[in-house]
Amino acid sequence: MSQSYLEYPSAGFFPRIAAMGYDTLILMAIWVLISGIHTAILGEPSTTEPSNLQFTLFPFLLAGTFAFYAWFWTHGGQTIGMRAWRLKVVHENLDGTPITLLQCAIRMIIAMFSLFSFAMGYLWVLVNSTSDTWHDTASRTRTIRLPKPSKKH
Repeated sequence: MSQSYLEYPSAGFFPRIAAMGYDTLILMAIWVLISGIHTAILGEPSTTEPSNLQFTLFPFLLAGTFAFYAWFWTHGGQTIGMRAWRLKVVHENLDGTPITLLQCAIRMIIAMFSLFSFAMGYLWVLVNSTSDTWHDTASRTRTIRLPKPSKKH
């Protein structure tokens, strides 16, 4: 069952940042778990020898981060932080089509670039007429703000 999102506004800067904050807390728990498994398998890095963590641990942390976002974005379009702030990632045609894994990969790569360029890709929301980030545009997705749920009597 597809739903049209044509009437929903794009998400603003502050709700996006707040949702990222929530998701970062969950990601930190995932990273601790991945690091613990990594240490259990390969042991602790030696203080006397150079560490190869960039070749062993870092790829697993990236994969865990991608798996987190990709699963949530392809299964309902909302991470836990996005649910709390009523945000949703949808295909740019706004017809309810779920986004693809390729779109998730593009979003994540460009979002990292956006963050590491002094958050310029996120700040773009404040000046862009459609209120899209760089990763929204590059991945052909939109991040929308859902209405508050109606109160049932």
